[in-house]
Amino acid sequence: MLRWSPPVLVLVVLGWVAARAARPISDPDDRWHLRLANDLIDQHSLATPAHWSVYATVHWVPTEPLPEIVAAYVERWSGLPGLAVLYAFAGMVVVLTIYLTSRRRQGAGQAARRIGSRSSIPFSAA
Repeated sequence: MLRWSPPVLVLVVLGWVAARAARPISDPDDRWHLRLANDLIDQHSLATPAHWSVYATVHWVPTEPLPEIVAAYVERWSGLPGLAVLYAFAGMVVVLTIYLTSRRRQGAGQAARRIGSRSSIPFSAA
């Protein structure tokens, strides 16, 4: 393997992450998560908003309140483009963390192959 190919492969994957983040939102749950986060912000508590489970037969707890609240604040400050930047930034942090951790343990070539494998990427193909 050429000496420059591992960094190039990582840059290609980072470009793919940025391109994936620039696509339109396709997950219907995104609005639900933002709505829940805004309700949590408004009530100043991480507890389940009372009006969300009026007819529920089982008690439920918000499972990801902190990332949802961060996303809600980003959406308030900069709209959906800000969420795309946050999504790209988070994805790039994951890719770089995997690469640097693998590089420390296995060397640059093996780390780049791990980053290049689709199983390491935290994004769905849809």
